[in-house]
Amino acid sequence: GNPANASTECRAAREILRLYPCPLIEWKVLLAASQTALLGGDSDHAERTLKEARESLAVLADSIRDPKLRQKFMSCALSTISGYHRPPA
Repeated sequence: GNPANASTECRAAREILRLYPCPLIEWKVLLAASQTALLGGDSDHAERTLKEARESLAVLADSIRDPKLRQKFMSCALSTISGYHRPPA
């Protein structure tokens, strides 16, 4: 794909999420934005956006009342992030 186009699409999605917050979608958009920045060679932006994705996940986790379920959710989500966010080969 084209990192410049992907970056534009991620920015558009983030603008929509600013107007209509939805952490369930937001963390995935932020993860994609982070990966796009990484592919575009902007590792600083990639790290900042990845941090935002983790913060969005924390908001979601805080809404889960059952501690075991919350932990399982965070474990799976953080595993997804660590598996997805890799430097380009």
